[in-house]
Amino acid sequence: MGGGKMIGAIKKNGLAFLVVAAFFSFLSCAHTESPSTLGPGTEVWEFDLKGETQGKLRMLLVRTEIEKGVYSIHGEFSGMAHDHLGGTGMLKCKFEGRITGNNLKADFTGRGDMANSVYLKGILSGTLSDSEGRGEYHVSHEEGRSAGKWNMKR
Repeated sequence: MGGGKMIGAIKKNGLAFLVVAAFFSFLSCAHTESPSTLGPGTEVWEFDLKGETQGKLRMLLVRTEIEKGVYSIHGEFSGMAHDHLGGTGMLKCKFEGRITGNNLKADFTGRGDMANSVYLKGILSGTLSDSEGRGEYHVSHEEGRSAGKWNMKR
């Protein structure tokens, strides 16, 4: 096989490999739950933390009515924050809980990548309507504990 034919064959096989890889990459992404594809009922909220941890985050929330006025909720929130113990960095957490009437209670877990990468575990409690919410948070991590208030709006 001459040099020109070999380069042509390599280009042809390389292009075929890239097309197949792109196809399988698309399929795997389509079947995983990413922040932008939690489902058709995903609500996007601005989620602000004030207190010992402060930040402006993005929350994705899905609510499912399980009986009149009672909703099961799950989702995630992420963004840059500043913690009084850990410094400034990225938070990424998943949560699940319940809304009864307008009362919200949810547990969350995740990671904070600040001065050190830490595992986070906490509770959100408060009230939530269709367009805004407010309440308190308590979070524990390897560096200690943080608490404060949160506000949400669509």
